[in-house]
Amino acid sequence: MVGDGSDFKWGEARNEGLVVVPEQAAIAVYENPNGDVVIRQEAQMHPDEDHYVYIQHLYLPVLIAALEQLRLKKQRESSG
Repeated sequence: MVGDGSDFKWGEARNEGLVVVPEQAAIAVYENPNGDVVIRQEAQMHPDEDHYVYIQHLYLPVLIAALEQLRLKKQRESSG
């Protein structure tokens, strides 16, 4: 058990399933001046180290379909 708060340890809390909202870096989606869709993930330490993925509009349906397949697979796995 992680204790009463005075000796709280995040690692133990994660192991015991007490963390209900895990860390998640912010993600932005927008269009750049070239017309590409940009998926940008906020860097945790330095804003100039954000990660970017650039996708041409032509490939958006394929990307969206792949993401949806992953979502449905996870949903099927969690429902038994």
